[in-house]
Amino acid sequence: MVVSLTTGVCLPFVGWELYVLRGGSWQHVILPPHGGLSGHPVVKVGNDLQETLEIRRPSDSLCNPTGGTKSRIWHWNGTRFAPGPWRVKRRVTQ
Repeated sequence: MVVSLTTGVCLPFVGWELYVLRGGSWQHVILPPHGGLSGHPVVKVGNDLQETLEIRRPSDSLCNPTGGTKSRIWHWNGTRFAPGPWRVKRRVTQ
């Protein structure tokens, strides 16, 4: 189970946590560094999870990131969830 941590403002997702059901109770899964301010929730992709974060330029306001996004897939490798490499999608400016 993925739990999204939210603020309810312009970039509502501030992080996420992962829990697995073991022996009838939910156990928190300790992950390497993850999450951050984003307008995108974590989504299921097949048996994996996709995390997407906003890219902020130095002059950006908190609620108006203009640098695009970066995404990565988290994959269960048999013993733990491991993050893949970031894939950057730059925002096209006119």
